[in-house]
Amino acid sequence: MKRIVVFLSVVAVVTVSAASLETVTLYPSQSASVAGDSDGLPDARVLMQFDLASLPKGAIVEFAGLRLTDGVTVAWESDFVPVIVGALTSGWDESASWHGPAEGESWQSPGGDWDAKHTAYRVLVTKARVPAPFWMTEIVTAWLNGDVPNHGLVAMLEEGADLADVAPNFNAETLKPSLEIRYLLPQTDQR
Repeated sequence: MKRIVVFLSVVAVVTVSAASLETVTLYPSQSASVAGDSDGLPDARVLMQFDLASLPKGAIVEFAGLRLTDGVTVAWESDFVPVIVGALTSGWDESASWHGPAEGESWQSPGGDWDAKHTAYRVLVTKARVPAPFWMTEIVTAWLNGDVPNHGLVAMLEEGADLADVAPNFNAETLKPSLEIRYLLPQTDQR
C-alpha cells in the first residue's frame, strides 16, 4: 500500500492600494506645561499625550507629523525658535511639574525623561502661516506596534535659544499641538 502525502500551503498576500490612504488629526488627550530653571536661565517644556485608539488595527503609518502653533503668530520677539521634540520614557499626569511626572514623584532629568533616539529637531519660524511639522513617523509606528510605550511627547527649547524671551509663552495653550497621521489600510487577499 502506497501513501500519497500532499502538502498544501496558503499564502496571504497583503496588497495596499492608494485608495486606502486615510488621514487623522489628533489633539492631545492630556497636556501639561512645565517650567523651571536650566543653568540659571528660565526654561519651559510642553508635555503632550495623544490617544491612538482611533487608528484601526493593522494601520501602516506613512507619515506622522507634530504641528506646533497651528498657524497662530506667537508673541515672541524671536523670528526663529529652535525646538526639540522627544518621546517621553515615563508615564505622567496633568499634575506633572519641572521636578516630577506626578505629585510626589521625580523625573530622572528635570523637565521630563525623554529618549534621544526618538527625537525630532526643527527651527520654528514663528511668523510662518503654516509651520512645518516635526517628523514623528518612527515613534508613532513604534507606539502602534507596541515596541515602545506611548507616554507622549515633550517639546523643549534647544539650549542657546533666547529662553528669556520665549520660555514665558512656551506652553500647551500657546503652541496648540496637533498630530497628523496618514496611514494605509492593508487589504489581505487569500490566494
